Amino acid sequence: MKSKLTLIALFLCIGQVYSQSDTTSSRGITINYSFNNESFEDTRFSFRNRVEPGFTSSLLLFWKKNRSRHSFRLGFGKNFPQRAGELVAFNNLRPEFIYTYQREIASWYVGGYFGQGSLLSFPTGLWAGNNNISYSIWGSVGLATEFQKRLPFNNERFAIFSRLRIPIVSYVIRPSYGLPYPEDFIEDGVFNFQREGMGRYVLSSGNLNSLNTFQKAYFEVGFSSYIAKLRHEIGLSYILDYLKIDEEKEVKQVKNGIQLSTNFKF
Repeated sequence: MKSKLTLIALFLCIGQVYSQSDTTSSRGITINYSFNNESFEDTRFSFRNRVEPGFTSSLLLFWKKNRSRHSFRLGFGKNFPQRAGELVAFNNLRPEFIYTYQREIASWYVGGYFGQGSLLSFPTGLWAGNNNISYSIWGSVGLATEFQKRLPFNNERFAIFSRLRIPIVSYVIRPSYGLPYPEDFIEDGVFNFQREGMGRYVLSSGNLNSLNTFQKAYFEVGFSSYIAKLRHEIGLSYILDYLKIDEEKEVKQVKNGIQLSTNFKF
């Protein structure tokens, strides 16, 4: 009887310790800014691959409770087109929104994400008067993983981390031709020179894509350090952001960059 009571008390203690460690919660904001080397090719206009500098900035809101973590990321990227000696140059804008849900497993966060983004290219030069925009719009559901490990020295002030996101299925909107109109919109009897109703045709003109026609991967690796009595954190990382849409006329954008991050917890 005594051994049974001891065993019950041991299980109660273990359960109490686990519940205490599993009820922690935190919230915060992360501000990111990266300097990129961007490779871009849009076969609607040219088969030439252009390499130019650019930047990406983002704001991340996150909160963690128990072993679950949620985050909302709003990002924006732009290149700096090199026009000297070029017949056509591209101003590329890339707004993006990502929601991520993950579960903590040891030093890993494993889960999924939903992302909504677009790549807007504004050509200037030879073809600017014929078509002043080239766009790709997507919504994706995929996998998101993250590894974090605090280093066992200096009161675990420093940490290393890596992140990876890969889509599984995506809804992609990309016109078939060089003109920025969906295929149905330019048929006889449908086209309207005032572009009335174009938004409806654009939203309904997409197709479901898997990894063979829509490839988008985000990889990040770096380190961070606590400051201000463990309430805030700064980080430095390398990022690789790969995008390739192989539907109709292929477009590809690859970003390599160094990212600075500041994390504010509250």
